[in-house]
Parts: sequence; structure tokens; C-alpha cells
Amino acid sequence: MVLKASNENVAFVIHSLKIGGSEKFFINVVNYLQNEGYKPLVILLGDNNPLINELNQQLKIVILNRKFKYDLGLAFRIKEVIEANNIVKVFCVEPFSFFLAKLPFVFNKDVQFYLSLHHSLPIGWKKYLLDMLFVRLIGPRDIVIYICNYQKECFRKLYFFKHSQAYVVYNGVNTDFFSPSKAIETINAEKLSWKVDAGIRPGEPVLVMIGRLSKEKGQVHAIHALKALHMRHTEMPHLVIVGGGTPAMEKRLRQLVVQFGLHRYVHFTGPQFEIRHYLLQADGFVMTSLSETFSIAALEALSMGIPCAVTRIGGAAELLTDDESGILCEPGNIQSIATAWEQLLKRKHNEEVIRATTIQKFSIHQMINGYKKILSS
Repeated sequence: MVLKASNENVAFVIHSLKIGGSEKFFINVVNYLQNEGYKPLVILLGDNNPLINELNQQLKIVILNRKFKYDLGLAFRIKEVIEANNIVKVFCVEPFSFFLAKLPFVFNKDVQFYLSLHHSLPIGWKKYLLDMLFVRLIGPRDIVIYICNYQKECFRKLYFFKHSQAYVVYNGVNTDFFSPSKAIETINAEKLSWKVDAGIRPGEPVLVMIGRLSKEKGQVHAIHALKALHMRHTEMPHLVIVGGGTPAMEKRLRQLVVQFGLHRYVHFTGPQFEIRHYLLQADGFVMTSLSETFSIAALEALSMGIPCAVTRIGGAAELLTDDESGILCEPGNIQSIATAWEQLLKRKHNEEVIRATTIQKFSIHQMINGYKKILSS
């Protein structure tokens, strides 16, 4: 189905634009659809939006502040915005945003709702029970969009949820932006000298992991795996941890680094808006998550031609479809992670093949075409 420019207004609702995978996805979708003739209205349910400047400046943006986390009064303020802007389609990212947007329209059949899901395994019982409640609001006319087949099956089993109007659209990456040539062309020399500034000597292998510092991202297991790898004396790589988090988590990780005597080999960069220079000079991308659905950070690495070693979680097996792209390891298993890292560094990978495969399967253009078809149906 070929979609022409739509005169229909579409609202895109998300909790906020913090630094994260679902937020990057949201920004990509609304920016690309704006360029292709849609009229997206962005509704942000909170004022903590560090990524807001990455939105297309021509977009109409409405920020609705919550008085507290589960402020149900916000639902009726969303309704006012939707009706005032003659919205006929509402695209929500994650169940909480869907719940608040859908609540005042439960008996209204004139507005079409879309739920884009970006998580699989809930973090704790509270999150599980809330999601169980939220998905019960999905009506027969509503459309659910998963980002991998694993996630679809996970919702069927965990939430006893199977919906007839369901699609799978893989996350996509801007392969034009995340390319070695583009990175070299657009990143200044100061950023490109980060290895020298970090005290990494020429020839020393470098593994990069990108993500917020949190329990579910498994940075503790990564540091343990690095120690195990160093004890084997076969590979002595550096680990560059890109991302920010709570002071308590960062303190815990730094204490572990000192305890293991790895202070020369583990580097914390803090939160970063630009990450391509780290990937450009990495020998591998690693992910030790305990909970993940379909990692955008891994896609960005693959688009740069970097092989990955990621935990067998979520849609990882759908992401790494061949030996050239990388290796799967078991979540929480230090020896499995260390062995995967060792194999990754020993193998010779073809960066051009990795990048070509990513462009073919996971480009942002394929993702946007998938959403265009769904929105036009």
C-alpha cells in the first residue's frame, strides 16, 4: 500500500523525552513522518525532556505536567488537546501513555488508537500489575505494534494478551547518520582523540557498552566479566561505559572497579548525546542487559560496522542473525559473557558486511514504511 501525504492530524503521546531507546524511537518516527506529509502533534506527559531539541522544530509540541506520577486528571487534559486539534489518530508509546490517552475515549469510536510497545519483561510486580491493567483497556479497534516477535509472544504468555489487530515492526536505525564515513566527516578532532585522553594505549582492545546505569542493564555483570577475562590473560580489553544513572549506582560500579583493580581498564563517560566516536574506535559493542526488548544501541553499533556480544534476552536472536554480526551470551552468567567477549575479540569481522546487513534489515526507512502502512490502514 502506498501512502500519500495525509491531511489527518495524528497525535503522538509519550511519557517524556529522557535519554533512552523508546524516546529515540519516538523522535525518529515523528521527525520522519513530519518530513513525509503527516501533521504530527507531540504530547509529552512531563517536563523532564532533555532530548526535546532533537525534535523537528516545525512540530507542534504540547507539554502536560503531572501533579504526581499517576495523575489521572491528566487524561482529561489530553482529551482537551486531542479534541481542540481535531485529532483522528492517537499513537501512544508504552502502556502508561496509552492508558491515560485512551481512558476518556473508551466509548468514543471516532478516534483510532495505536499502542507501540517497547518492553517485554516487567521490572517488578508493581509494573507487571499496572501493565496488566493498562492492556485491558485495549479495544477491538485499537492497533498494537510490537518491535519484535519475541515481545509479541512474551505479552501473550505473561499478560494473557492476544490481539487480532497486532503487527511487528522492527526498530530501525538511521544508517546514513550512523556510518563510519559520516562520523569521521562530522565529529571534531577533539572528540576523536578520546582514547588518548582515557589513557588507552595503541593496540589495546576496546569494548563499548551504551545505556543508562541501572540494575537491569547489567553493568555489574560486565565488570565481573571483564575481571574474569583479564584473569585468563588472553585478552586485556578496556571497557568504556557510556551513559548516566543514579549517583548510588555509579558509586557501586566505581567501587567494584577499584575492588577488582580495573581502574585503568574501565572508563565512565557519563550521559552523552554524541556516541559515534566511541563506536568508531571500538573493537566490539557489548550488552549485558537482564531485561531488553530490541536494543537500539546495538543497532547503532551494527550500523557503524561494529560486531556485538549481547545477552540472549528479548529479540537479541532476531537482531543478530549471523555470525558476522556477533555473539549471544547468557544473561547474568559471568563466564558466558567473558567467553563471548573473548571470542568477539579473536574473530575477524567484516565491517562492510555487518553494515550492509543492518541497512538491508534494520534501516530507519524500512521502519518508517512499516508505520506508514499501519497508520494508513
